Amino acid sequence: MEPARPGGVGISRLARTTSFRLMLSYVALFVVSVGILFVAVSWAVSNATRQQVDTDVADEIRELTRAAGSLKLAAVRRTIAEYAARPDDRMHYLLQNAAGKVVFGDLPPMAPRFGRQTLRLNGMRWPIRGGGMKLPNGYLFVGEDEFEAPHLRVALRDSFLLTVSLALAFALSGGFLISLGILGRIEAVSRTGRAIMAGDLRQRLPLRGTDDELDQLSHVVNQMLDRIEALMADVKRVSTGIAHDLRTPLTRMRQRLELAENANTATDLRAALGQSIGDIESILTTFTALLRIGQIEAGSRRAGFTEVNLGALVAGLAETFQPVAEEQGKTLFWDTGLPGPNVLGDPDLLTQLLVNLIENAIRHCPSGTRIAVGVSRSGSMLDLVVADDGPGLPEEIAAQWRDRERTPATRVAIGHGFGLSMVMAIAHLHNARVEFRDSGPGLRVVVSFPATAPTGRLGGAT
Repeated sequence: MEPARPGGVGISRLARTTSFRLMLSYVALFVVSVGILFVAVSWAVSNATRQQVDTDVADEIRELTRAAGSLKLAAVRRTIAEYAARPDDRMHYLLQNAAGKVVFGDLPPMAPRFGRQTLRLNGMRWPIRGGGMKLPNGYLFVGEDEFEAPHLRVALRDSFLLTVSLALAFALSGGFLISLGILGRIEAVSRTGRAIMAGDLRQRLPLRGTDDELDQLSHVVNQMLDRIEALMADVKRVSTGIAHDLRTPLTRMRQRLELAENANTATDLRAALGQSIGDIESILTTFTALLRIGQIEAGSRRAGFTEVNLGALVAGLAETFQPVAEEQGKTLFWDTGLPGPNVLGDPDLLTQLLVNLIENAIRHCPSGTRIAVGVSRSGSMLDLVVADDGPGLPEEIAAQWRDRERTPATRVAIGHGFGLSMVMAIAHLHNARVEFRDSGPGLRVVVSFPATAPTGRLGGAT
């Protein structure tokens, strides 16, 4: 059952996007932070204004008593009257005699209180904070309205609400815009994915050229799609090649079994069955080669990589195949020189690679052909070379091999099949590059490996 496809880019869908939710999370964190800051600043402002009031009151009392010159009620009363008449005076005064009767001031009578205190009197809009002072025959209280702290708290609250409102407005707008952009790009990726699932492997994820994380991810996915498309093409070629390789022996085997069915003698029957068994062996050989190549391409053999001396490998195999080549009228020789350099790899697979190259050269070259095997250094690479002066590989076949990053396990021509496929698979496992070059005349196959030891030219013995 096909999964439900996402709908259009609507508000409800935008609100469910990760980017929008992340934006809301940051806004919530911002609001909480501003709230904590508001509480801390409000407390600091209230404490600072209260300290300022206490300082003003203390200065007022000190200045008043100094100006009065005496602590007698009459002198203090005259001075308070002068101070209270000032147009910018914000102080409240209370002067009482010993009996508690108000002598002067705008505050109601109170029991004498000394030290800093806050009065909340009926009819007064703001609390009054001040301090009392004992006089020889009375009591003096001087206070100031605490109206600045509430005003500042209200201003801070309004600023907080305005800031939070603007933050929410910008966050919602920005969240929707950012989510809309991201969702649009994701929708484009989804459309491309659906097209690919429908079978169009040529589709690729769109790139904006911004080199952001989505562009980088799209680039990697596009590379993966390129690889998948190439592998699918290889699978198609593999299927075609296998069908072609199996069609001939299966057809022959059917014909021979039909002959065996109609055989008149036991000798004819045994001959037909023997030939059919040979065809079956050919088919089994084909599948064995395919399984071997598949195991190599899976990369599981990398775990057992060790340093392999290519020079010793070439010398040993060339010495082994030299009599085989001479029996067929061909000459096999290899370079001599210093001890050969090392590569990191699987000894058995590297041996199989070189055996296949040498066998191909011996098998497909005419009598009188000269075959050379050697290893040389090319920069940081080590080149394993098998060259001959025979007819060479047909250009159209060589082009097919050159154009493949890794060869499919199928024959590209009669006589140039699983041997070269095995070579390509082993080279790919070892991060090596295989090149087919025209030796004019003949074919030159170069397998370039990353070197592990900076030594010189291959050594061998003839």
